[in-house]
Amino acid sequence: MHATVYFAIHVLYAEENSTVYQGQLFSLHILMIPWSLLMGVVTCYIVFDRTPVLPNLIPIFERTKKEGVKKALENEVSDSCPTCGDKHCFRHRQLNPKHNQPWMDIQIPERVDKALTTLFEYVLKDFVYELWYNELSSNEEFVTQLRTTIRHVMAVLVKRVRHVDIPSLIIDKLIKTAISHLDVYLRARRKLEHSKDIQTATIKELGPHLHIAVRNRLTELEYLQHLCELVFPILLPQKILKSKSSRVFLRELITCKLFLPAMDVIADPDVVNRLLYLFFDPESMVPSTEPPTKQVCMLQSFCDTKVSTTGSALHFKAEEIMNNRDLLFPFIQFMRKEGALNILQFCLTVEDFNKRSLVPELSDSDKKKLHNEAKDLYSLYFDANAVDRIHFESDIVAEVKDIAEGDFQEVSRMRTSSALFRAYEYAFSLLENTFCPMFHHSDEFFTIHCGNRPEPRVSSYASYESFSIFLITSAAPLAPRRRMILCFHQAKHSPPFFPVYGL
Repeated sequence: MHATVYFAIHVLYAEENSTVYQGQLFSLHILMIPWSLLMGVVTCYIVFDRTPVLPNLIPIFERTKKEGVKKALENEVSDSCPTCGDKHCFRHRQLNPKHNQPWMDIQIPERVDKALTTLFEYVLKDFVYELWYNELSSNEEFVTQLRTTIRHVMAVLVKRVRHVDIPSLIIDKLIKTAISHLDVYLRARRKLEHSKDIQTATIKELGPHLHIAVRNRLTELEYLQHLCELVFPILLPQKILKSKSSRVFLRELITCKLFLPAMDVIADPDVVNRLLYLFFDPESMVPSTEPPTKQVCMLQSFCDTKVSTTGSALHFKAEEIMNNRDLLFPFIQFMRKEGALNILQFCLTVEDFNKRSLVPELSDSDKKKLHNEAKDLYSLYFDANAVDRIHFESDIVAEVKDIAEGDFQEVSRMRTSSALFRAYEYAFSLLENTFCPMFHHSDEFFTIHCGNRPEPRVSSYASYESFSIFLITSAAPLAPRRRMILCFHQAKHSPPFFPVYGL
């Protein structure tokens, strides 16, 4: 009887506890609904937001990235102007030697420089000298200018490559592209039939995603030509960029003799396999036993190879230009266009000042006139707030200031002091080494010898927007063969291609 009562009590107590537990569990389910909604919103915000929300918990593994090409070039442009010394100068910005001669601060090993020189010598030999230039002229002036342009392109390219963040390039682009290519290859291999080649199956698997440059040799050439046209505004100097014939010639030279052979080497499976073997080989590469070579300016020997020692009869030195009125006026127009007229004016003013200050006996009135001119000279070209200030050394500026602000009797110190002569040598060297070579390739210079530029005439037979000459080299099974194709891009009613002439 007691056992029955205890059993009944136990059952009732268990049912009561079960009812309480179920009520607590139901309350917990109710609380989980808003909690889950809140956690879902927070998770989506963290995952899909582009800005970092959570703090970096492992800062020791954080890598310092490079600042990038654009920011690095902006910092390079912020260098002080060589004419006035102002970091924010817009008047003389194009006078910066790093803009006109970007190879100045690029030092490479001499062995690398010799290899690049040999490569470009072969390019000039095959595409310029032996192909057509030897039959036209023996003058090296055109090839010298071409060498300088190639040097300019390589210098700008090296500067931009130095600022590329290589790990980000490999992780963000190269690995993704390689994995995508491997995925297409594996899918094509699964569908491969015994009668088909793996290359044909992979191309079929790509379908419309096949790159246009892989279709045939002609589309590859046209794609590389268009690629050159896109990068030329970055790589070429502005004066050469304005010349249509120069752009077309350089485009064909770079495309046919550099890009096409380089793409053939990169796409060679043997080369790719050897590179992968070198990268993933557990044994380290044997260090070179050759002594390191000295650092030289990039492609200096390449540009100095064919420099003429006699000079051109059509070129003039700065002294000849300044003493010839017929040459001085076009040179003034050129210097005004370049924003450097103050340098020429300073040289002419100092020459006139020296002629009158070197008189053995000067009267007080002459000294006062010279002293006033010295004040004007300092206020125009030496003062830090002058509009036409030239960036001279600080000791030169201090000495000229001391004479200009002193007594007029001290103006005779100009004859014995080296400050004014050093300033004149600096300004004259800018004229001789920087602006005279630029003047010899300007429109003002060609106007002197050839007259004004004639008005362009449009042919009545057909009008063409542009033309290009490109060289396609294809390897036959037994012997190489070459074809020169003269292409005319259609403008209105002209044929798309002219006949093909074999070489």
